[in-house]
Amino acid sequence: MKIRMFRILSGVLFCVALDSSSWAASPVSNLNVTSWAYQLQEIDVDQVVAADSFQLIVIDYSADGGMEGKFTPEQIGRIRQSGKKVIAYLSIGEAESYRSYWNIDWESNPPSWLGPENQNWLSNYKVRFWDPAWQSVIFGYLDEIYDQGFDGIYCDIIDAYYYWQEENPEKPDADALMAQFIIDLREHFSDRKDREFAIIIQNGETIIDEENVTDILRGQLFDAIDGIGVEDVFFSGDQDDNNPYHPELERLPYLREFLENGKTVLSVEYLTDPSLIQTYLIEAEKEGFVPYVARRSLSQLSSKPLKVSLSVRLGIVSEAGQLTIEIIGGSGGEVWNIERSSNLVDWELVGKVVLEMNDGFASGVLAGVALDGGSSFFRATR
Repeated sequence: MKIRMFRILSGVLFCVALDSSSWAASPVSNLNVTSWAYQLQEIDVDQVVAADSFQLIVIDYSADGGMEGKFTPEQIGRIRQSGKKVIAYLSIGEAESYRSYWNIDWESNPPSWLGPENQNWLSNYKVRFWDPAWQSVIFGYLDEIYDQGFDGIYCDIIDAYYYWQEENPEKPDADALMAQFIIDLREHFSDRKDREFAIIIQNGETIIDEENVTDILRGQLFDAIDGIGVEDVFFSGDQDDNNPYHPELERLPYLREFLENGKTVLSVEYLTDPSLIQTYLIEAEKEGFVPYVARRSLSQLSSKPLKVSLSVRLGIVSEAGQLTIEIIGGSGGEVWNIERSSNLVDWELVGKVVLEMNDGFASGVLAGVALDGGSSFFRATR
């Protein structure tokens, strides 16, 4: 199925996009992606393979988080053969008690590198990530991920250095030690040349400006990674989903520096409200981030976020209820289905248009548009 961008000619702001080649941030690193998805629970390989709204997906290495549910090389190969990069989630700054590496005896007799349980995320434990024994655990985990056929890793809890440096000040140079750990992850794969392998870090973007991260170390860190994933940059708060628009402006200069150094910024906001999604997409495009919208549970794939015409969302339609659209990349004589959604999940067919060429653009008119006073998202499909 083809899905194209269209613009509302009478609108102030226009375009709806699902096709990854027609609306996206410009590629800025060797990740070379302009759309992505993020799902850590209830992963359905068939659904991932069939989806056409993203070029890269971050998933867990296992369907259940442990060894029994580990995805096979054949399953990962199917995702890659569908034209998508598939990246494995990996927490390097905390240990997770449901992972295959976990030893039940650690709860009563913890190794020296194991710290306290994270009270905000039970079953997750602080780790002294600079300890060779913990790093050995991670390197072994990495080898499993590589052998499964993943295209890279998505490293979480980078900001663990702050806990050991400030909150529980045990290691004054924890910032530099985390930077070195990430560099060592890249070095671990230096002798494996059979395919490109991406390293993406999540959050912790201030590490590039910390006191003990020298210019040399900072440069090596940038060389070691391909991008950074960030959460809640524009919508921060105490709610799981649909926090108010409250951009963390202090984060933006750091993220712009990642872009300036050729690294992709993968952004995710946990939103379902169409008006908040609209604001997010405008801000993400302005910054050059690759956006994704999800629920915080990360338990289902979302449709690729759409930019909605403000004129349509506010109900400004011609008196006759006609919507004139322009299909970017369309041709005269093509018939397109026009679908509408109020939640970006459930789509209904509201009509068909036959395109006509006018001044080099393909456009059509949809009659009988009724918005019922609510927010509406439209997309064109064939």
